[in-house]
Amino acid sequence: MPFFSNIKEKLSEYVDIRMKLYQVKLEEKAIDLISSMSFFVLLLSSAGLALLFFLLFLARVVNYFVGYEFAGYGIVALICIFMCAFLLRKESQQYVIGKIKQLIIQNLKSRDDGSEDTGSI
Repeated sequence: MPFFSNIKEKLSEYVDIRMKLYQVKLEEKAIDLISSMSFFVLLLSSAGLALLFFLLFLARVVNYFVGYEFAGYGIVALICIFMCAFLLRKESQQYVIGKIKQLIIQNLKSRDDGSEDTGSI
């Protein structure tokens, strides 16, 4: 029975190769996830800085129209506090988190399919 003589060795070799392939795929997904997270951190930090400077500009404009030196900063700060209070509501958090989860799942599925479709919120 020459056919069955090396079956155990071939089977263990096959399992080793499959495990290495699985490890490589897992490493690729981890690298994709880390690179995507790094991109989003850079994007959010850039957007945060842009928002900060826009809010400072808006405060200066309000100062100009109101005529007081620091009133615009207070008004813009109140607007930001109300926005934060709105976003901290349970319904708003669930909505935003749900949209982010959908975006992540959509991106992971598109990468598994091989296409590079990027969704938007």
